[in-house]
Amino acid sequence: MFCQNSEGPRANSIWRQRDWARANCGLRWFCADPTHICLGKEVDLDTMNYLLSGLELEQVFDSLPALCLVLDPAFKIVAQNQAHAQATMTRPENTLGRLLFEVFPDNPNDSGADGLSGLRASLTRVMKTREADIMPVFKYAIQRRHSDGTFEERYWRVTNTPVIGPDGFVKLIINVAEDVTALVHPA
Repeated sequence: MFCQNSEGPRANSIWRQRDWARANCGLRWFCADPTHICLGKEVDLDTMNYLLSGLELEQVFDSLPALCLVLDPAFKIVAQNQAHAQATMTRPENTLGRLLFEVFPDNPNDSGADGLSGLRASLTRVMKTREADIMPVFKYAIQRRHSDGTFEERYWRVTNTPVIGPDGFVKLIINVAEDVTALVHPA
């Protein structure tokens, strides 16, 4: 798992586990700190023997086939899994700590490109309603960063899910994308 917080990449493993694992990208929350309260229950030391460690949780995140990003409330990328990096032709060292729309801009050569506005609207709904938002399939081209820099047309199905903090406000947003281009334009 690639994570970044205010202290830099891979800093503060408890922060990564608490804030990302609870976000639930197909996982339940596993706590590695015996003093932390998980799912409203304190985890005792005996239970700790059966829970995933931070390293194991990172391996699970990176092994997920789902394309996952974790965003902060300003839509800054704080985590990206391997599947997402591969599918979007990006590298975590170039995405972490940057705004989502800076890393993934609309295609400037397509005057009808509206993927950015739809995605921004979905993320804004998540912030306002504190509920998951499932977007309809939409076109959002990605830039070929490893080759000539041109944009490649893709179609996506995206779910944005909030992680609610103890204060009741959105602390993180889990962005799970599925590339459905082959379903929209079969070969």
